Amino acid sequence: MEKRKVLIADDMPTVLEQAKRAVGEKYQIITAASGAQVMEIARGNQLDLIIVDLHMPEMDGFTCLTRLKADWKTRDVPVIISATDLSAVMEIKGFSLGAADFIRKPYTEEIMTVRIETQLKLQEYGKLRKETKEERAT
Repeated sequence: MEKRKVLIADDMPTVLEQAKRAVGEKYQIITAASGAQVMEIARGNQLDLIIVDLHMPEMDGFTCLTRLKADWKTRDVPVIISATDLSAVMEIKGFSLGAADFIRKPYTEEIMTVRIETQLKLQEYGKLRKETKEERAT
C-alpha cells in the first residue's frame, strides 16, 4: 500500500528533520520552508494532509491556510497548524479559517501520529459519505 502524502512546512530545518524522524516511516513526508513553497507543492501534488507552522516569514500559517482553503485544488486537504505558543485566541482564529486541528512543537511521534491519523480517517469518512450521497441521487 502506498504511503499517504503529508506536507510539513516550517522555516526551521531542525523542526522538519524532527518531523521526518517522528513520522517519516509511516507517511511520505514532503517538506517546505515557506508558505509560498506550500502553495506551489500543494497545487502540484495530490496531498493527503498539510501541517503548516504558524510563524513563518513572508506568509504566516494563517495566511497560508486561507489561501489553501480558497484554492479549489487544495481546499479539501486537511490543514493542521503547528506552533510552540498556541493560545485559545489562535486556535479560535485557526478553526474559523478552516484549520482541521493544531499541534504543539516540539513534535512527538505519538501525538503527531494520532493527529494525522484522525484527520486522514475523517477525510476518508467524508469521501465515503459524498460517494454514498451521489449513488443515492442517481
